[in-house]
Amino acid sequence: MESGDNFFKVLADGLYCPSLQWCYNLYRNNYNKAYGPPTGEGMLASLKAAVEVYNQECGSTSAVVEVIEETEIVVALCTPLMKRVHQLKSRSEMAFLDSGGMMDPYSAAGALPEGLIITSSESENAIYEGLKMLMSIVSPEAFGEAFWGLR
Repeated sequence: MESGDNFFKVLADGLYCPSLQWCYNLYRNNYNKAYGPPTGEGMLASLKAAVEVYNQECGSTSAVVEVIEETEIVVALCTPLMKRVHQLKSRSEMAFLDSGGMMDPYSAAGALPEGLIITSSESENAIYEGLKMLMSIVSPEAFGEAFWGLR
């Protein structure tokens, strides 16, 4: 052992062996500086700022954040790759909405992602508003004529 007989003194010294509470506080402070608060108004402001930066990097509106009914947060996202999917002829034949929250991976035999909606709840209104937001950031030809009723 490095410390020899002084092992217990070194173990009790916070310089060499900080407490879990000290480590957690250090992590929380660094996290808040880098990403903002994880909840509340600060989180919402941080999320909106991140979406704004993402849209600037993409060169177009690819993501939108809204608060509905003062309690629910809805994010709609259509990445540049997803926007390319909307150019395929087969994209209007069928659209699949998965709201299970299981984050199933895409398979070679599965569907291509056309957009993403993230909500703070699975309420009907949140999903409906998310679909409207998604429709606002994709091209008019997206999803085919079957979805035009949402616009």
